[in-house]
Amino acid sequence: MLTPPITTALVLAAGLGSRLQHVWSHAPKGLLPVGSTSLLERSLEQLLRCGIAKVVLVTGHQADQFTPLVERYPCIQTAYNPFYATSGSMYSLYCARTLVSGPFLLLEADLLYEDRALHALLANPDESALLVSGFTGSGDEVYVDATGGRVNGLSKDRERLAAVSGEMVGITKVAPQLFQRMVAYAETIFAQTLQLEYCSGCLNAVAATGELASCTVEDLLWAEIDDAAQWHRVQETLFPRLLAAHAPC
Repeated sequence: MLTPPITTALVLAAGLGSRLQHVWSHAPKGLLPVGSTSLLERSLEQLLRCGIAKVVLVTGHQADQFTPLVERYPCIQTAYNPFYATSGSMYSLYCARTLVSGPFLLLEADLLYEDRALHALLANPDESALLVSGFTGSGDEVYVDATGGRVNGLSKDRERLAAVSGEMVGITKVAPQLFQRMVAYAETIFAQTLQLEYCSGCLNAVAATGELASCTVEDLLWAEIDDAAQWHRVQETLFPRLLAAHAPC
């Protein structure tokens, strides 16, 4: 059975970016410049080229800094996490729950990645799929245990997983049914704390249903930027490699 086309993306951009504060404090980390544009604007252009028509941007920390970008891209709708300083990424996703109805791509705002990351997920036949890469050794990885094409678990601690097949990239195809399970699980946790991550916390908890597929691109060029060392690595090493890989012949 063919899965419905995906025309919506949801981008999480509410975080404090506390590990970058000593080198980048005047704007959210999704607005970090790499090359001639920011991480987020580059990602937006990639999404639009892949047929995404609506982008839900969840803001929080320094939300006003996104205003120029929102004004330039009519496709963007915003949701706001008022508890961005004390909540995890799942609460940011929860704040946007009324703005998505069908399937969507879920992305983090601090990613640099190749177009084929999106192509692979959109071409994947499963309704919900987690994008997985080979091992990058970049630090702060979320490891994935996947067998038979299904995700069994995610964790930053490799020892907590039965087997490790790769790393979570931070781009996920989410079907409505999976999103409903995530929201329902999150609401049971929010009664005690808003500190719940959507990946190692929520997706990991619902992986037992078997409905989350793994979509592996072993040699994918990508990076998440959480600290100054990762930003330096991206600018000095990964971004030049990405440009070279996609230079016209």
